[in-house]
Amino acid sequence: MSDAIGECLRFNEAESMGVGLVPQHWELARLDKYVRVLRNSISPKEMAGKQVYHYSIPEFQMSGMGVVEEGDSIDSNKFLVAGGEVLVSKLNPRKSAVILTEVQPIMAVCSTEFVVLLPESIDRNFLYYLHLSHFTRERICSRVQSATRSHQRANPDDISKLWHAVPPIEEQKSIAGYVRESTHTIDELVAKKRRLIDLLSEQRAALINQAVTKGLNPNVPMKDSGVEWIGMVPEYWGVRFLSKAVGKIRNGYVGPTRDILVDKGVRYLQSLHIKSGRILFDKKYFVRPTWSERHAETVLRKGDVLIVQTGSIGECAVVPEEFDGCNCHALIITRAKPEVASGEYLALLFQSHYVKSRFAELQTGALHPHLEIGIVRNIPLPLPPLKEQKTILGYVEDKLNRFHETIETTKQEIERLSEYRTALISAAVTGKMEIPQGVGEA
Repeated sequence: MSDAIGECLRFNEAESMGVGLVPQHWELARLDKYVRVLRNSISPKEMAGKQVYHYSIPEFQMSGMGVVEEGDSIDSNKFLVAGGEVLVSKLNPRKSAVILTEVQPIMAVCSTEFVVLLPESIDRNFLYYLHLSHFTRERICSRVQSATRSHQRANPDDISKLWHAVPPIEEQKSIAGYVRESTHTIDELVAKKRRLIDLLSEQRAALINQAVTKGLNPNVPMKDSGVEWIGMVPEYWGVRFLSKAVGKIRNGYVGPTRDILVDKGVRYLQSLHIKSGRILFDKKYFVRPTWSERHAETVLRKGDVLIVQTGSIGECAVVPEEFDGCNCHALIITRAKPEVASGEYLALLFQSHYVKSRFAELQTGALHPHLEIGIVRNIPLPLPPLKEQKTILGYVEDKLNRFHETIETTKQEIERLSEYRTALISAAVTGKMEIPQGVGEA
């Protein structure tokens, strides 16, 4: 076979794997040539009374680890791991949940939702980055067994028998070392930006709390509010239970949604739409107009304040004109008495440290925390006169908008860095970039 034909075939083989052209000296082979899949299972009974280091993947996170203390219950079989394995999640592979295990001083296990890969003739760090690459992730996703995007599950054989382009072992180590150094720099920058967001969020919370419990003038006479959690308030402010400040407080529709959701119609707000004091209708849910009319008691009006009952408990948002006439699911709906407070001011109060901490203390249910209306309605609220509420809102909202813009800009920068990180890993492990001499070498 001529070199030209061989190179063409090599290109076609690599193209079929979704990685494009690869260096000529790289080997094209199935992953199980280089790794062994471990299935050393251990039952809850065998783990009883032992300390266990548990590798797991919390929902909505890349990966997570924790120690299961002696006496804690474990509800299903686990895989034993010794350290040095690469754990690749079968569940929702698009999230790229991959863990490189380390030797632990106690028994270490992982969920059976992982495929446990033991490197035999491949560098474990290269194997780890290979499974973080965009190409590997997308190819695994193309083989998932469920069509539901949020509950995709890959077959273990589709992970262990996937074809890859693999360089010689020394080149693997060089690539892995370069990627480790490069991603470490990116990760440090991302960590700094996350700390900035945390700092801005703390400053935002402090601003709100000060404004809605002490006002804007530090020189006014103060009085004891009579509520331990509030402390001193301006002497002309009143304190009312939430139930006395609103003309309406009730639950949104509570019931199964399987048969009521449609592709078009009346927008149907749920807890996932309430984020950072705003309504973000990024996931589209609708109900029929006739259904909404039959449930008119949960139709929303401009100025209503929505409080999340389950999940991100206490998150809240005021309903802007854009969402007037929408319906909602399992949210607490409050409608302020106009002679007592505005919805915008109530929403600001609900975002204060004082009210959020009360929500956290009052939630019920250990396994599935929930906020009950009967308890929420009895929260006392410090309320200034309407004119002062408007002044406070104007002052605070201007500053909150600046906080929001900076936080959102920083989040976008983090997203771009994450995308660059993934692109760098993908390019390195598929031979699309030249690794500088001496970089990443031990």
